[in-house]
Amino acid sequence: MNTQGHDSPRWISDSDQQIVVISSGPGGYGSVDLYSLTVSGDTLAARTNMGSVVDTLYTEPAPDFMNNSGMMAGTIYYGSGRSGGFGGMDIRYSESAQALEPLSWAGVKASFALPATIGEAKAECR
Repeated sequence: MNTQGHDSPRWISDSDQQIVVISSGPGGYGSVDLYSLTVSGDTLAARTNMGSVVDTLYTEPAPDFMNNSGMMAGTIYYGSGRSGGFGGMDIRYSESAQALEPLSWAGVKASFALPATIGEAKAECR
């Protein structure tokens, strides 16, 4: 799980078997990306990048899931400095209709910024 960059756990499933970390380590799409990992007993699987729909050339921190029954599914909310938002670090979301097998976000078709009533020219997410 640890790389030469900054690595920090940001979400852990209810079962403690799925983890999402942010990392500035090598192999990502941008400066800070989201990665998923699975835990089985004492074994930690290799980390998997969440994919190009979620991760960009910019920073994507602060993930959380909703409508997910404690699993890595449903709606992921996260920050992103990518273009197409309202400026700064916007809160974005992507949706998945099913649990992710293997743990990637490959089934997600798009990433959306929250509406202007929430987004502003400053950073909403740190």
